Amino acid sequence: MRIVLLGPLRSSFVQTDIAELGRTHTIIPLDTVLGKGLAGLRTLIVLTLKTLVALVRADALYCWFADYHTLVPTIAARLMGRRVYVVAGGYDVGYLPEINYGARMRSVRWFCTSRTFRYATKVFPVSEYALRQLTMLTEGRHAPATVIYNGVLPEKFPAGIDTDRLPLAITVSQGDSVTEYLRKGLDRFIRIAALVPEMTFKIIGPTGPALERAYRDAEGVGNVEVVPGFVSLHDVIIPNFMEASCYCQLSYEETFGMAVVESMLCGCIPVTTNGGALPEVTGPTGHRSDIDADLAIAVRTTLTATLPARQAARAYAERFHAARRGERLRSAL
Repeated sequence: MRIVLLGPLRSSFVQTDIAELGRTHTIIPLDTVLGKGLAGLRTLIVLTLKTLVALVRADALYCWFADYHTLVPTIAARLMGRRVYVVAGGYDVGYLPEINYGARMRSVRWFCTSRTFRYATKVFPVSEYALRQLTMLTEGRHAPATVIYNGVLPEKFPAGIDTDRLPLAITVSQGDSVTEYLRKGLDRFIRIAALVPEMTFKIIGPTGPALERAYRDAEGVGNVEVVPGFVSLHDVIIPNFMEASCYCQLSYEETFGMAVVESMLCGCIPVTTNGGALPEVTGPTGHRSDIDADLAIAVRTTLTATLPARQAARAYAERFHAARRGERLRSAL
């Protein structure tokens, strides 16, 4: 089967799907990073035309996220008799009105997003939480949906895990907006740092306004280090994971939590909120709370985490192997 794949091709989770689906199908990938303003509009028009041309000789359309760029191709594909598959698991099913986050907060964007979900052949939420959000936001008016968790490649992470760790807590967010900064809980991460002065708290990856806000909030908190993005997973992030006592994901909402799983593969103990799918991806490992004082205690606790506890974190993360996702996707198409 020839599949036109729309997605942010730079993202590791999209590349994973291209590799897995490419085992049995021919993939025609098209990048959906549009940019902003008039330049973004021009890119959207060109992308739509490229997608329509590609669909003429394809059998299916596969969209990573529903958004502006998916509605016209979805309608066209269905009119041509093609199948349409949509992965739901980001801004499309996110909804935090208090920080103006989510496609639902913008009428035109939500029209494109919701109709994509409605006209698709199948929707693949990346977590049970994402499925609940999809059902709630669309009021149940969406194509048949099957949860298929995101996938990682454990074999690309160091196999050896030890307890020789620095007093270091890490969080990763490569967002470039204040909204993303707040959604990821980076402000809370800095507050927790002030409560645990004996440890270093490192924020990796922010750019633009998110980076500026991180620097501003960290002023006067001497144990916070900010590493600007963009950074390499293998050159920067994984080496930090291998040294850290814990990984903190203090988000208000996550539809999956890829960085959490990747950190667990490196033996980090996860310290998270109960936001979104985080309880699903961390399971019985690590610590969860929505109270700053409790989170501070949890971070300190990871300094004495045993080798079996770190190995258990890796073992749980391996449940989300890309091969398992690939098998489920191929059987669902």
